[in-house]
Amino acid sequence: MILEEAIRKIPGPDPDAAAGARRRLDGLAKPLGSLGLLEDAIVKIAAITGNARIFLKQRSLLVFCADNGVIAQGVSQSGADVTAAVTTALALGTSTVNYMAASAGCSVYPVDIGVRDLDIRNRSDIAGRILDRRIRSGTADISLGPAMSREECIRAIETGIELVRERQEA
Repeated sequence: MILEEAIRKIPGPDPDAAAGARRRLDGLAKPLGSLGLLEDAIVKIAAITGNARIFLKQRSLLVFCADNGVIAQGVSQSGADVTAAVTTALALGTSTVNYMAASAGCSVYPVDIGVRDLDIRNRSDIAGRILDRRIRSGTADISLGPAMSREECIRAIETGIELVRERQEA
């Protein structure tokens, strides 16, 4: 199983890489800690990657799009039509996320993992621009029972793992 294999391969954070990144940041011509949360993020990335010298040359943002069945209970300010509209905007490059990502040199990849009201096969304007990894058409209403089966949940997590691997290899 991909999920179990991926979990076994996750190393713990590397304290030496984190310390090295912190030393490097503290050695730059700037007041100590002046970049705030950005410095903390760099140290965390160093610990996760095991490398004190962070260089994010190829940036990708995978946006997993799906509907939650609990919207039937009126707990959300918008319905499934908004999820479909946002997913379409992501595919067309017109969402706020696209503009923010472009300013950082980051590519955006919308993923239909369970958008209820969007059939990407019948939309020539977005065909090929959305990764079709649909597990189901939205989740079930969690207030009435499980949102999805354990198998569907594992499949969704494994889909994320596979797509990250694909982006790393690209």
